Amino acid sequence: MAHHRGGGGDSATSALPARGPWPHPSSTASDCYRVLDRLTATSGGERMVASQPHRVGLIGVGPGGDLHAGALRLIADQSGPDAAPAEVVATASSRGAGSPHWPDARKLSTEEIVVDPDVSVVAICTPSDSHGALTLAALRAGKHVVVEKPMALDAGEAEEIVAEAAARNLVVSPVSQRRFEPVHQKIKSMLDNGDLGRLILAESFLHWWRDDAYYASAPWRVHQELGGGSLMNQGVHNIDLLEWLVGPSRSVQAMYATLGHDMPTEDTTVANVELAGPDGSGALGVIITSTATYPGEPAELILRTSKGTVRIDQEGIADWSIDGVDRPEVAKGPPSGASDPSAIGYTSHAAQWRDVLAAIDGGTAPLLDAESGWRTVQLMTAMYDSAETGHRITLKEHP
Repeated sequence: MAHHRGGGGDSATSALPARGPWPHPSSTASDCYRVLDRLTATSGGERMVASQPHRVGLIGVGPGGDLHAGALRLIADQSGPDAAPAEVVATASSRGAGSPHWPDARKLSTEEIVVDPDVSVVAICTPSDSHGALTLAALRAGKHVVVEKPMALDAGEAEEIVAEAAARNLVVSPVSQRRFEPVHQKIKSMLDNGDLGRLILAESFLHWWRDDAYYASAPWRVHQELGGGSLMNQGVHNIDLLEWLVGPSRSVQAMYATLGHDMPTEDTTVANVELAGPDGSGALGVIITSTATYPGEPAELILRTSKGTVRIDQEGIADWSIDGVDRPEVAKGPPSGASDPSAIGYTSHAAQWRDVLAAIDGGTAPLLDAESGWRTVQLMTAMYDSAETGHRITLKEHP
């Protein structure tokens, strides 16, 4: 499998990921490199001045894009016709399709959306290998960016995004909507306040199932160099939660294998990780991701502390055994994608969009910013590097 540049020793670079030859390159990846080259040569990169409502250009209207279009429609409907904070004004699709949630949106090409002066926020919902270059292209055109997971496939490119967003004073928010679920918000607060005691061990489990039809429907999913695999495509959300709740990660050692499917990318990864812990005193962690574990179970995060154990799944708190601390009452999470990715609802995506729009309006950082995306990409690429070299990888503290 292809080697992923990342982990501890890499420095920021302006070089793009290799453009091929890849077995199944997506058309959007080719488009985004053309856009990036054009903007690098010609764009002055002036920041778009946001007005109300924010004008969103949606690139990619497949299942991922539908979640964002639906989330923005939900926000608009809840806000009322004259108070909606954002609207989708343009969509781009390789099939020329639009969004049923926004039937009046103009149908443009990827390049047209990136450079369109009427677009202030670009939402990137394309195959994973195009995320990094499209994000850079949008930033260089002066646009804020919401980009589906992962933010990039390469730690160096993720660092470049962090630097570009900071230099242009623009918001980049990689999608990891599970941070906004009430249970994770509550556990984060309790960890930071020391209510749960000192963290000893964090266990992140994703035992999911994806059948052959899922992989056949989008060929990039079977190629690690295009962002396929249980870690980069499915495990990214649990990795982000781990980094946010109990990280940052300091080092990692990993293995991967293809055990349940006939395809070139991994479908199972395991890793042990050294964590900073909420108070910086250090802890250990275990990460498992798989799409070969039939019939699929909700993802889990288990926190073992000096006061006991908390087990969180995608419905909420599955087990609470913390001495002297009452179990908090929190709302249930959205439906799980353990066996059916289409089961995921709009609520958490809407919460992230509200956070992003408020950050743009207020000139502040969103809960998920470019550095958040870099940390997640760095850990995942370090896991691949460790599995391929047999070495423990030390992670960087800052991009």
